[in-house]
Amino acid sequence: MGNCVRGRGAPGLAKKGGAEMELGARLRAARLAARLSQRGLAQQVGVTHAAISKYERGLDMPSLGVLGRLSRALGVTTEYFFRTFEAQVELKAARHAAKLGARDMKAVAARVAEQLERYMAAEHVCPSCIHEDKASPPPSWTVASVEEIEAVARDLRSDWQLGDNPIQSMTELLERQGIRIVEIKGIKRLDAQLFWANATDLAIAVNGEHPGDRQRFSLAHELGHLVLQVIGNIDPEKAANRFAGAFLVPRSVAVGMLGRRRSALELRELHLLKHAYGFSMQAWVYRAKDLGIVSESLYGRWYREFRRAHGTHEPGKPYPQEHPAQAKRLVMQAYAEGTVTASRAAELLGESLGAFRKQLRETGDDQTADCGHGC
Repeated sequence: MGNCVRGRGAPGLAKKGGAEMELGARLRAARLAARLSQRGLAQQVGVTHAAISKYERGLDMPSLGVLGRLSRALGVTTEYFFRTFEAQVELKAARHAAKLGARDMKAVAARVAEQLERYMAAEHVCPSCIHEDKASPPPSWTVASVEEIEAVARDLRSDWQLGDNPIQSMTELLERQGIRIVEIKGIKRLDAQLFWANATDLAIAVNGEHPGDRQRFSLAHELGHLVLQVIGNIDPEKAANRFAGAFLVPRSVAVGMLGRRRSALELRELHLLKHAYGFSMQAWVYRAKDLGIVSESLYGRWYREFRRAHGTHEPGKPYPQEHPAQAKRLVMQAYAEGTVTASRAAELLGESLGAFRKQLRETGDDQTADCGHGC
């Protein structure tokens, strides 16, 4: 599978031991996450390329001043370099490696590892905050036709007791099923990518800058790759797309909303459906084509006219973005229970203490602003 990234330590480093090796591995992971070369980081920090190389190989330790500049350049706290929890992530499948490029793929993997580390640390400091047993990964089905893909989507919705209702939040649904969602920004070509975390847990990195309907389809697409074992002549990417459409908008819903056969589709109608189901206008028309509600020729004409008039941006109010919230809820519960201080909670959330306290003040819950002990 390849593209394995550790948040702490790396293959062969643990045997050497020492704070230098630990810090060096973390420095390298943060540099990859920031998509910086050793030389580029050195220029930002004001040290030599050779110094960065020595830090990463555990041959030297940066001074406190250099460590502070490294933190600022890489967008991490100084505590990051001394964390004791480890997250190892590995691509579930290297489908997007060519699309993203090696540097962006390493950056995504490193950011996933770093965010999962904070999640694991939050679970450790407040084990009583975890109320339910961890959900098992969804089962997989072998499919050889589009009808079997439709059936898998229907069966999984039934297993998860969704009925035919709109899914209010794909992010929350997947988090409830034990799949950790990590939001990634600054990498335009990323839609979503499925990872193994520590060889047993699942995580999906999703682009945090895309509109909500695109995020939802990307998450459903990755879920398709997880649950479908494709055989025969079906392209795995097309199979995952078909699953995503069927999972977000079941056949019965599409027929109920659009009718069994249409000779034309109106943008306002599609805009209303988009906001009812979190499914883009273009996805609705493609779904209608897949189910035979509109003809191939009608779909082709509609698509060409739509792109000519609107390009890649759909008209009207965008569908709201989704954001993973489970880890933040866990940290905030730990803070409310008094098992972590404000500074520790901020670090677990990847925020500055000032930003964390500002959010507390805005919600009227800053109980530590005047404690005077750095809590």
